[in-house]
Amino acid sequence: MANYYRPLNDLGRHLYGDGDLLELELSAVEEADALGNGLLAINPRPYQVCSSNYEGGRPGEVVTLALRKEVESALVGGGHLKRIETSAKAEEKGAKPATSTRKKG
Repeated sequence: MANYYRPLNDLGRHLYGDGDLLELELSAVEEADALGNGLLAINPRPYQVCSSNYEGGRPGEVVTLALRKEVESALVGGGHLKRIETSAKAEEKGAKPATSTRKKG
């Protein structure tokens, strides 16, 4: 599943592509490497809270989060959050840098 990332420096742009907002399909390991090396930042996205066992919001609320793939997978797979799909334009509109990863190519 693709996520949106922002390159943080010239090396990040060289490795992952030019642009303010990049749609990349990275593995959890690739993402961790890119985030840990300061190359990319995760672009926050909306999620609907589906569980009363999630501290970040009440069931039915929409929260905007910048989640690493492994954390997102656990929260979505566990039924706590539901990913709300958005377009790149919508993502760009309310974007705040967070943390990110690497492009396949």
